[in-house]
Formats: sequence, C-alpha cells, structure tokens
Amino acid sequence: MILPQEAGRKLGRRLEDFGIFLTEFMPELKSDIVYSSIDMTAEEYMVSSVASALLLGALMFTFTYIPVSVLELAPGNEMLFSGVPALVVMGLDFFVLLRYPKILSFKRAELVDRDLVYALKDLLLNISAGLSLFESIKKISDADYGFVSRDMKTVVENTKQGMPLDDALEDLALKTSSEHMRNALWQTINAVKAGASVKDALAGIIDALMREQKRKIMNYIQELNVLSMIYMLFAVAVPTIITTVLVVLTSLMGTGVDENIYMFVIGICILVQIFLVGFIKSRRPVVTVL
Repeated sequence: MILPQEAGRKLGRRLEDFGIFLTEFMPELKSDIVYSSIDMTAEEYMVSSVASALLLGALMFTFTYIPVSVLELAPGNEMLFSGVPALVVMGLDFFVLLRYPKILSFKRAELVDRDLVYALKDLLLNISAGLSLFESIKKISDADYGFVSRDMKTVVENTKQGMPLDDALEDLALKTSSEHMRNALWQTINAVKAGASVKDALAGIIDALMREQKRKIMNYIQELNVLSMIYMLFAVAVPTIITTVLVVLTSLMGTGVDENIYMFVIGICILVQIFLVGFIKSRRPVVTVL
C-alpha cells in the first residue's frame, strides 16, 4: 500500500461513512482484518485501499502521459494511451489490496500451526510438572514458538491487567486465524470452565494435531508424485516430441528447423519447469516433522 498506514487510518476516520458503504460489498473483510492482525478497522482499510489505488493510478498516468506527449507517440490520443494503463494498474492494485488480508491471515495460520504442536507439548509438560495453567502459558509466551508465543504473550498481558484467564483465552480464540489454535483454545477453555482435567484435553488436542500434520504430509507426497511426473515430461519428453514433430512437418513442407525455433521450444519448456517448481514449493505444507 503506497499510502502510509497512519495516514490511511486518519483518512479512514474522516471518510468512515464511505468506508462502511464499501465494506458492505465485502463483509468477509472484517474477519480477514481481525485474523491477519492488521492494526486497522475494515472501514479504514477499505478507504486506504481506494486511496492507495487512486494514488498509484495517478502516478501511472503521469509517468505515461509525459513521455507520450513529449515524444509525440500518439498525437491527439495522449489521454487514451495514458488512461488505459493507469486504470488497469489501479484496478489490479485495488484487487490485490482487498485480497491481501486473507492471504496474510492464511500465511499466519500456517506459521501458527507449524509451532503449535511443540508449544502445546511444552504446555502439557509444565502442567504435568505441577505449574498452574497461567504459569505454563507464561512460559510458552517467553519461549521461541513464533506467533504462538506472541499470542500467548497477549493472553498473559490481558490477564495481568485484570481480565480473567478464560476470557483472555476466549478473546484470543476469536482473533486467531488458525483453526487448530482456535480448537485448542476452546477445548482448554471448556475444560477450565467445567473443572475437567486440562492435561487430558491437551493430550487429545496434541494427538489430533499430529494426525492432521501426518495427513498433510501424506497428501503432499501423493501430489508430489503427479507433479514430478509432469515436471519430467516437460524436462525430457515434451522437448523431444515437439522437436521430432517439427522436423517431420518441416521436412514434408520443404523447410527446415532453424535455431530460433529450437530456442523458442527450450525457452517455453524452461518457463513451464520454473512454474512447476514454484507451484510444488507453494504446495508444500508448513509443518514440523514429528
């Protein structure tokens, strides 16, 4: 976002009614903002996104209009040649900004899930050693479990400020983007309120999370078999087949296959391979091998 966050927040407060009107068309934006931990309301973020897109579009229009006018590349059509790319860039920027909170919340949930099992095991170990639930949570907040430690630190701070522990955990459950974290918190809260054993609840949560991570790894292995076959096709089989077909066809037509055609085929195959490698990497589950 080109617009600084503080400036966007102030602009969003001034145009709050406009932000409320736009947010009605994207009601899921409110939950995405909460889950992504962006320090803005949905209305402020919407207004900031519109302002940022307009600013980027204006910059694109300016940087296009000046050279087109000076070099006389399109006499009489300077506005058209400058306005079209500006509108395209502005629309793309606005679309990306609206999708960004959901992407950010999804990535944050992956990072939470990566460290959650070990954090819960540490929590269970501390409780089994005789520490209270609050003391165990405080130890987790001081440890190095990434976003899990950050979230637990918020629980500790809220509890120290006078909020009951179960209410602090409930507040975190409503704000976290990780479904597994949310389930673990709700089960812990229910165990505390019902007076049941927190250790048994945590043991069940850890076992379920470990099974879920193993399932993700097995699914990824199955996908990897298919993707590896496709990669090998474009690395070996497809260039050979295309080259053979081109040689046969050009021989029948009386023409030859020059170096440019070979380079074009090789370039396309390399681009497809790069895309497949990036896709395989993106599909890799963010889990810790247990």
